[in-house]
Amino acid sequence: MNVGDRVRIERDEACHPSKGTWPQFRGKTGTVVEVNLGEYGVVFGKVWPRADRPGVLRWGGDDVITWFQPHEIRGLAAVRPAGGHHNTSPTADTPKELAHV
Repeated sequence: MNVGDRVRIERDEACHPSKGTWPQFRGKTGTVVEVNLGEYGVVFGKVWPRADRPGVLRWGGDDVITWFQPHEIRGLAAVRPAGGHHNTSPTADTPKELAHV
């Protein structure tokens, strides 16, 4: 999954029983806004692309990022910027001659 992908919060509760506050998110649909160390940051409100930073999303002020493990989410659909391709490679803004350094 990548930033911008729509996801539904669900997991196999036979293998990973729910506990704590996790059940309040069961069945909700959100958008991945960050990926960090194998976890996915999901926002449940409206998100839109930032004009000044391609590939980065913005969201409403009251919406917080909620973090989930890969086994807790299921991908639904990808959201891509209109009029172009979505490049998430780390060298997307790096000139080709510097990309290998």
